[in-house]
Amino acid sequence: MQPPRSTAELGWLRPWESMPAAQQPEWRDHASFEDVCRRLALTPPLAKAAEIQHLRRSLIKMMKTGAFLLQSGDCAESFYECTDLHITEKIRVIERLGDHLSDLTGQNVIRVGRMGGQFAKPRSQATEDLGGLSIPSFRGHMINSEIASLPARTADPQRMLRAYEASDKVQRAMRVHRQRQGLPAMEGPWSSHEALVIDYESRMLRPDPDSNRLYLTSAHLPWVGERTRHSAGAHIALLSSVANPVGCKLGPASTPGEVLNVCEALNPRREPGRLVLIPRMGRDLIQEVLPPIVRAVANGGYPVIWLSDPMHGNTVRSRRVGLKTRYLDDVVTEALRFRDILEASRQHPAGLHIEVATGDVTECIGGSVEGEDDLLRNYSSLCDPRLNADQAMELIEAWARGAVACRTLARRSQGDAVGQRMAHGRRSGGPKLVLADQLTENREPSEDPSGDPAVHQLDGSPGDKSSNEGVFEGSMTMGAMCAVNPDPDDCRADLGEVVARAGDQPGSGGHHEKGGSHAGCGM
Repeated sequence: MQPPRSTAELGWLRPWESMPAAQQPEWRDHASFEDVCRRLALTPPLAKAAEIQHLRRSLIKMMKTGAFLLQSGDCAESFYECTDLHITEKIRVIERLGDHLSDLTGQNVIRVGRMGGQFAKPRSQATEDLGGLSIPSFRGHMINSEIASLPARTADPQRMLRAYEASDKVQRAMRVHRQRQGLPAMEGPWSSHEALVIDYESRMLRPDPDSNRLYLTSAHLPWVGERTRHSAGAHIALLSSVANPVGCKLGPASTPGEVLNVCEALNPRREPGRLVLIPRMGRDLIQEVLPPIVRAVANGGYPVIWLSDPMHGNTVRSRRVGLKTRYLDDVVTEALRFRDILEASRQHPAGLHIEVATGDVTECIGGSVEGEDDLLRNYSSLCDPRLNADQAMELIEAWARGAVACRTLARRSQGDAVGQRMAHGRRSGGPKLVLADQLTENREPSEDPSGDPAVHQLDGSPGDKSSNEGVFEGSMTMGAMCAVNPDPDDCRADLGEVVARAGDQPGSGGHHEKGGSHAGCGM
């Protein structure tokens, strides 16, 4: 029997339709809803099955070789930044950041953009107050407008067609770029977004006649957010039905049991390259919440890709200017603590998931953005604060120095251990040594959910790097480094030497509809 040609023939494959779905727009009574859904179901795929398979193979190779994944782009895409100029600049920034990480680590880097479909956002509050009038919150251009008025904020299903058209333009440009680059290492860039709006995503399912598998063709790498990752919910059910690699955000309320349920739902056959877990817990809570989760996933035999989102758990609101922001020091600190936790459990910290603008925005404090007053210079995000490219480079450099240090010390420690064990084996006929990375390679495949972050200010002066440097030298030493060197003093001495050497290595504003406001959101 021939597989169905479109979602119009896939009614029997949609169990999520009867399952609870959080964060959905209220538009099914709209006069155009049925017609829009019918038209979407007949559209050509945005991401092709062959491309998705290509990315999946790249992720499998990355897991075998210790390469990296960098996922970056806008918090929320704008319909008005899908011009040729904007798309070209976004791709340029993705490539620049990926090249920098590759140069610093000596590893291939798979590049995935938060683009080509990131037009919907979850919200902690369904409404906001406008001079005593309650209006719906801005939920992304796929759903409504950022203009602060009741008509503009009313959910309109016709926007799904505009989102498809804008995504198609972005996907085509990314495809042309990949073809021009020749994909020497299958590095991309590939598309990704949060698969939030069930009415849209379910109409983008397409069967592949060659493999007879079902693909979500709205993106190469869709993910489910912290607010919608419930294992009995519609979002997990939808993503469990497709062959794409898929991601899942993990907030500070995550428990080992919940995460194991997600792993079982999304990757029951324990296939490599299938599941990306993305903790976003905050610089402090990550130290308490993440370690037992990592151990549980490893003990369960799930071959996941671990990616750090160090931004969403570190959002605060400036009391001085009233804007949401993030401190670069906090972002760096969480990323390094994430890496330390993974290294201490002998798991591969595969990279970063970050929100980055193309222009010289002033939305996060750190680097050239010295304090809260500087936020007003160029704050243009449709939703959450983004790093500018220079701030993103600082984050990548801090990550890369640690990655080089980890790899160098691991090799040195393993080399010493090999010599000692070989000498012992010759004397006593002891067992053959198995290195930690061999154990990993040969193993059997075996955002705050309660609302937006509380308004507060962090201790210390903005832009002060001293606290972060202490975390880098301290927490990494006692975490990843001491996993291969049992003497803490030796760890610190070795790390200082390696970081010194690593440090010698080479190393646009959002467009709004007129009258738009900066409504808070996150995932």
